[in-house]
Amino acid sequence: TEYRLITKKGDTIPAILKSVDEQEILYKKASNPDGPSYYKDTSEIRKIIDSDGNEIYTDIFGSTSSKIVG
Repeated sequence: TEYRLITKKGDTIPAILKSVDEQEILYKKASNPDGPSYYKDTSEIRKIIDSDGNEIYTDIFGSTSSKIVG
């Protein structure tokens, strides 16, 4: 499933999520799913949006909502 990572700088990263925890997000670029994995610190991410447009992660005053499965 493809997601969009929205950074606090306003950038959008099309991604295939591998894992998400309180400190980091492990993902592959959607344009290169067989390529290397990338890490992004959760403090750099404003929200994660799924392919249906639903926000599944939102950073609000340091709190997170995690509905991501595998």
